[in-house]
Order: sequence, then C-alpha cells, then structure tokens
Amino acid sequence: MSTSANPGFDMLNSASDNPSSDPPDVAQPARQNLLFDIVPFVVAVLLAGLCCGLFVRRGLGLPILGYDISPAERVLNGEVPYRDFLYNYTPGVLWLNAALMKLFGVSLLTVNFALFAFKLGALIVLFVIARRLTCPW
Repeated sequence: MSTSANPGFDMLNSASDNPSSDPPDVAQPARQNLLFDIVPFVVAVLLAGLCCGLFVRRGLGLPILGYDISPAERVLNGEVPYRDFLYNYTPGVLWLNAALMKLFGVSLLTVNFALFAFKLGALIVLFVIARRLTCPW
C-alpha cells in the first residue's frame, strides 16, 4: 500500500527507479537481433582475413600482379602511361600502386597489403548491402 497521498505518483516512481533497464520483452529481441546482425559479419571478416592473410606475403596471381606492378614502377620513375609505354587498362590502379610504393617502398608486399585491404573493404561493403537487401533466414 502506498504511504503518500497520491498513489499514482508512487507507481511512477517505482517504475523509474532504474531508468537504464528496459522491459524484458523489448531488451531480449533487440539483443538477439544485434547478435543476428553482428555474428555473421564478424565470422565473414575473420574467415576472409584468414584466407587472404595466409597468402599476403606470397601472392596468388604473380603474372597478373606483375602486369600491374611493373608499369606502376615506371609511373613512380616519372613515365606517363600511353605516352611512354602501352598499358591496356585505365591508369588509376597504376597511380594508386605508385603512390603506395612511394609511401611504403617498392615491394610486392606493399601491393599485396593494399590488395588485401581492398578485398576486406569490398567484403564489408558487400555484406552490408546484402544484409539490407535480403530478408533474414
């Protein structure tokens, strides 16, 4: 029984004694939804990092990487694509690789780490887009 003159006021006070607690029926589904969203994402990023990380020092497509790295070194030395040498693709990747080589040194490892970072970023973007466009299982 309420000791104050206004029993409705006591009900409000008892409900607001612990403002940080949510009603159990609302907090539990929200926590489950959060786990349902985050756990597959973390697993996918860890597995992709493991798969690509195993080969980051070795590389998987050396002829393809060589086709991109050799012209990037030429750009780094001041040559201009299409004027000084023939390159079949757009020069953006050449300039990016040349900039990375200037910052971190001319090495296959530099390009492999950049490729690794790009692949992980693409995985994250793809996962977020797929999560928004598909319905849960």
